[in-house]
Order: sequence, then C-alpha cells, then structure tokens
Amino acid sequence: MSRAWRDVTGVLAAGVVASAGCSSAGGGSGNIIVRDSAGVRIVTSHAPHYGGADTWRLAEVPSVEIGASETDTTQQLHNVVAALRLSDGRIVIVNGTSPYLRWFDGSGTHLYSAGRSGQGPGEFAGPEGASIRAAWLLPGDSLAIYEGTRRTQVFASDGKHARSVSLQIPQDLGYPQFVAAFAFAGALFFLAPPDREALPLREVQRPSQRYVRFNADGTFAREVAVRPGFMIFGNEYMGRRSNGRPPFSRPPVAAAHGDDFFYGSADNFEIERFGADGQLRMIIRRAEADRRITSEMIEALKQEQMAAAPADPAVRVAWRRSIDAAPYPDSLPAYRRMRTDRAGNLWVQEYDVPTVPTATWSVFDRDGEWLSNVTVPRAVTLLDIDDDHVLLLARDALDVQRVRQYDLQKPRAHVASQAEERK
Repeated sequence: MSRAWRDVTGVLAAGVVASAGCSSAGGGSGNIIVRDSAGVRIVTSHAPHYGGADTWRLAEVPSVEIGASETDTTQQLHNVVAALRLSDGRIVIVNGTSPYLRWFDGSGTHLYSAGRSGQGPGEFAGPEGASIRAAWLLPGDSLAIYEGTRRTQVFASDGKHARSVSLQIPQDLGYPQFVAAFAFAGALFFLAPPDREALPLREVQRPSQRYVRFNADGTFAREVAVRPGFMIFGNEYMGRRSNGRPPFSRPPVAAAHGDDFFYGSADNFEIERFGADGQLRMIIRRAEADRRITSEMIEALKQEQMAAAPADPAVRVAWRRSIDAAPYPDSLPAYRRMRTDRAGNLWVQEYDVPTVPTATWSVFDRDGEWLSNVTVPRAVTLLDIDDDHVLLLARDALDVQRVRQYDLQKPRAHVASQAEERK
C-alpha cells in the first residue's frame, strides 16, 4: 500500500430551504438543482453534464511513460510518492529512493535530480525516503515537499534547494497529519483522536477528528472543521484485542484548492466546501448508484486480504478468522478518494470493489455541477491532473512502477466554454 496520504469524510447539513435554480458556470444542463440555505449553496446533480459520446476520456495509450527501462537507473522508480506536470510540460517525480526528486522533459528523458539521504537542507531523513509525505507546485514551477519530520522544503524549478520551513505546533495540538496544500498559502492537516481502549468485539464507532490549517511560514492558523474520522471496530487477532478498521468502512476524504477545503464522509454522495474563513459555503450532491454489498463483493475482498497474509499456516488461520469475524455493512461507501485539478474542478472517485476492474472518477466544476465521469483502471493511482493531461502510477505483477501521462480528451463544447471563461 502506498505511503501517499489518503483522503477524508463528513456529515452534512439538513433542513434545506428550496428555491429556484438549474444553472451553473459552464451552462445549465437541466440535470441540476441549486438551492440556498442560510448562505450555503446546495447543488444537486442528477446526471453528468457531459455523458455518452461527450464523456471525458483518457487517451487509449500514454503519451509519456517513465520507469520502463531496466538499465537506466534514472528511470527506475520505487515507492513513488507523487508526480507533477510543470507548466512547460516537464514532469517531476518524487521517488522513494535517492535521488528522491527527478525531473524529466516532456518526452520522459531524465534532465536532473536532487535530494539525497540525510538531515540537512535538500536532504531527506529515513530509509528509502520514508519521511516524504506529499508534494505540490508553487509559483514558477517550484516544488514543495512535506516530510514527516514536520518540515516543508522548497526546490526551485532547476532542482536547487531554495528554503525550508518547519511547522510551529502549539503544545496542546497533538500530532498533525498532512491532508492537502492550500494553493500557495499553507496546508491542511487532520488531528487523529487519541488512542482508545479496545472496543467490545464487532462494535463499530467513528470518532471525530479535527482539521486544522497552518500558514505558509509554518505558524498555526486556525481550526477549519471537526468531522467524523476513520471507522474502528473491536477486533481479536491471535488472542489479542485491538481496534481495527472494518471492511468497506467509510473513509474520511478531503482535498483543497485555492483557499477552499473540501470534505466528505462517504456516508452518501455529499461533499462540503469550506471557505478560507472556515465557513461552510457549498454542499455538493450527486445521484447515487446502486451501493448494495453482495456476497460476491465480500468474498472477493476476503480473497484480496488473504493474498496479503503471511505464509505461516497458524498465522493465516488467525488472519482468516479475524476477517470472517469482522462486521460487514449492507452498503458500500459513496466514494473512496478526492482530488482537485489545476482549474479547480473537484474529482471524486466512486468506491471501487475487487469485482470491478475499473474505477470511476466524477468531476465537479467550481460551481458544484457534475461535469462528467472519467474511467481509469482500478489498479492505477491518480497522481496529477492539469487541463489536458493526467499522470497515473501503474504497477506490474513484479511491482515495477511506471508513471504514465495520458491526454485528457474533452468535448469541443467544454473546451470552447473554458476558452471563453479565460477571456
């Protein structure tokens, strides 16, 4: 499982006062309803604006592939944390082995590298880049890297180390864990609740967790929201009681763009959007697909989990017993992950299951309208999205990693509307 940080979730407002509306920036499709309640914009989409032949698609073959060479060490990737496409078409990959930062031109040819093992400026602590948590772009194609040591390092577009900033954590704040960057002005973190005693067997709870914002200089800014966190349940494994993560549990999912923070609970297809002041500004809703959990889904998940079990027969028996005893819900979470692209569109991955070979990402524009769906193979990881390209991380049967760039194909009507907005 990747070290890249995962997503977040939430419970949304009720008591909506209905008013008129069925339009958004990008054009009203007749498929959305817009309402306002106490200053909160509520946008409900019943179908994507672009579907059928106009659905957004990835090109059938990648335009760039990095990581395919068995002889060129600059192309050999391991434990990739991130990959980002720069404004001039270059690609920078945050790799899990030194040198940790590698820049490539638009054809995938290696240009230069930076970041060795160590504790000083331009260096990263831990074996195989274990301290690196996330990466994002700054103005001028500079690269920011956040580490588990609570330090952010900035590298210029030419790979040279520019500066370092450490989080100044208030004494009573606890252990902040990175979620997303706020454009060029700080980052979002969540604070996990304190460890608790083991729950009764099979009992499920969902403790709340705090989301907080730090400024770009590392100082604490404010608490943004308190929302449900990760689900836990009382588990027993080889005679030891502990709290585990239940199967098909609702993941807390979050993303950021500009000064906005997006949060969803995955209880249903609703997402909250908060402004820079921490106030709830918008609720995004989408028509739900069939989310019933079938016996085939449960068995496929058990097989997938058993494939990761140790070889020791006694351990495998205990592993299987723990899997069988876990509480299985009746319905799937609404989604699994959340991302934003350079234009500020929100990408939400529907919850994928082992029985389906693909994953579907629903794309929402800045006004909350469901624009389109984009389908990708389930086995790949979505790393970066700009206006016209997507970077994906793929692994083969031997766990060899490759970063692939695909052209993102959109209908002419949407491309024309984007060009008109830029005028």
